[in-house]
Amino acid sequence: MLEGPYKLLTFDCYGTLIDWASGIRAGLSSLLDEAGAQATTDEIYEAYLPIEMELEKPPWRPYAEVLQQAVVQLGARFGFEVNEQNRHALVDSLPSWAPFPDTNGALKRLKAKYRLAVLSNIDRDLFARTSEHFDVEFDWVVTAEDVRAYKPALGHFERIVQLSGISPTEILHTAQSLHHDIVPCTRLGRACVWINRRGEADVAGGTPPTQFPNLAALADDLGA
Repeated sequence: MLEGPYKLLTFDCYGTLIDWASGIRAGLSSLLDEAGAQATTDEIYEAYLPIEMELEKPPWRPYAEVLQQAVVQLGARFGFEVNEQNRHALVDSLPSWAPFPDTNGALKRLKAKYRLAVLSNIDRDLFARTSEHFDVEFDWVVTAEDVRAYKPALGHFERIVQLSGISPTEILHTAQSLHHDIVPCTRLGRACVWINRRGEADVAGGTPPTQFPNLAALADDLGA
């Protein structure tokens, strides 16, 4: 079991709480269909990740712009046409991206025992739409718009300590992305757990962190 005097659990949102891989595929479905392009959710996800990482490098730009530019580059990759209207496909679809089946049940269990916060590479207005899918209210939300930077930059992790007044030793971060979350947490010496939703076999370049297959398993371990 995880050990530590945790008072606050922080969560990445998209990929950890929200099934963004399926959401991205659904958002592009009409463009792919019109072009007769065959692409699985995994293929689109694997193509999207490096595009997003490059677009999130400084200087900061709103995530809505990241998504629009990603559509343009995905169109070039998968052969669908992108114009001024449909380049907004992912921005428009993001509010419909759904939580994983275990998300809300686990969050309600954890909320009864801990303070909860979201640290997300997102814009405030886009997260406001996503928050309608959750059955709990988070105590704090820190977005890329707030800190003008995207994880793995450290702004989110520093800001939550300022907002909450809770010691870093009493915070446990939970995330699916090794690159965006686990690496910077390890760099800061913060406690973190990897929600290995995609069943990845190994962690390149380091010791594998404590991991769980989903949030329900984390809640079980924490006795929530």
